[in-house]
Amino acid sequence: MSLDNGGFALPHMDLSELRWFSDRGRAVQRLYTSEQCDVIVVGWEAGQESSYHEHGVSESIVVVVEGRITAESEGAARVLGPSEVLVTPRGSFHRMRNEGPGKAVTFHVYAPPMQGGVSAPYIDHTAPDN
Repeated sequence: MSLDNGGFALPHMDLSELRWFSDRGRAVQRLYTSEQCDVIVVGWEAGQESSYHEHGVSESIVVVVEGRITAESEGAARVLGPSEVLVTPRGSFHRMRNEGPGKAVTFHVYAPPMQGGVSAPYIDHTAPDN
């Protein structure tokens, strides 16, 4: 299935065992990292959003696994639902948010890995949730 934004749809992804959320910020779980790419899963509570940012030398592919995410880039916003994919070229400023009402989960691949890590604020799964 082709999407107007140049993306594509994927079959169902079952990441139910990786669902994790925090009311203090986006909940990030790093699944894999190498010199070629970073792979993370992000849990979004309703109302959580990223900063307006770009990924430096990295390109990204984001798959919405659960819920709905609004992606904004260059003044245009689009809502993506489960199995829809957002491809962000290097140097493209953008932001993402969960406008609710429910939770959302996204699966991200960054290649090459982002210098400086994922845009803040986020809560890493390895950090204690106090």
